This record gives sequence, structure tokens and C-alpha cells, in this order.
Amino acid sequence: MNGIIIAGGKATRLNGMSKGLIKVNGIPIIENQKKLLEKYCQQIIIVSNDSSYDYLRNDNTVIISDLIKDIGPIGGLLSGLSFTTEEKNIVLACDMPYISDELIQDLIDYKDNADVVVPKLLENVHTLCGIYSKNVLPIIKQQIEIMDYKLKHLLNRANTFYIEYSEDMKILFTNINTFDEFHKLN
Repeated sequence: MNGIIIAGGKATRLNGMSKGLIKVNGIPIIENQKKLLEKYCQQIIIVSNDSSYDYLRNDNTVIISDLIKDIGPIGGLLSGLSFTTEEKNIVLACDMPYISDELIQDLIDYKDNADVVVPKLLENVHTLCGIYSKNVLPIIKQQIEIMDYKLKHLLNRANTFYIEYSEDMKILFTNINTFDEFHKLN
């Protein structure tokens, strides 16, 4: 299995600050995610159009650009799944600081149930925290052709398994989109 970290966003609500480089307890989020994924994955693929992440490149970490720019997370997913050599891949958004071993293990435990395995907290589906099979590439390409870039539509069309989480697990799914959310972290 490989890990794919989607880090190509423009972060317009953060004035262009690279979300993955936001520090939590003094360490950039993306470094913590990379370290976590290295326990489970042969290779880490960081999808980013931002050279700020180049320092993370090493023997088991590659950095690739979006194949199609400016279409949002579906473009990062297309790029990562097109590049990976593994059938199943752990996919994370770079702005989720509290991903845990337990959450990753839950995803892995259900990886054979469907082409996509994602967590669901109440009514919120966390599309960029899951396991994605290369089998969904044709659906992604079809959606891009018709300019439907919504990952929730992809999940509706793909063979998707949802892992239900309770409200007390909410912290795991925190992500950073605004300066207010950023300041609450530190």
C-alpha cells in the first residue's frame, strides 16, 4: 500500500499559506502525517504544486504536481492514483493534524470491503481521509470530463464503504481552512 497526501490547495482563506506546513506542537502537519504513513506504506506520494514541500523528498517520498491544475482535490486524487503503483492507497488531506494510528488501522481493516473506504462522523463524510483503489480512476476521469469535481459525487458512484464514528471522535477529523481554525490549534 502507498500513501497519498493531497497538498495542492491554494489555501485562499489562509492567504496562500501552505496548510501542510502549519505547525502543531512545533512540527508541520505534513511531517506528522508522513511519519504516520511510513508505518503502513512503501511509498509516500505528496501531490502539490507548491515547492515548499520539496524538502520532504527522499528515497520513499516523491512529490508530484497535479496532472490537471485548478480543479480542486479531485485533481490531486487523479494525480496520486495515476502515479501510484499500488492498488489500494491511504489518502489524506495535508490539513488534518490529528490523524491517528487507530484511524489508519480502521481504514486498513476495511480496505477489502470496497474500492473506497472513508470515515463518516454524523452526516459529515471525510472524503480526503480514506483508502482509495485505482479502480476509481475511470469514474474520476468521467467526472472531470463533465466538470463535476465534487468528491462526494465520486463516493456516490464508486463502491464505497463508510466507517461510522461517534461525536467523541470529532477531533480526529479536524482540518484547517481559516486563520481562526489555525489559531485554535496553537
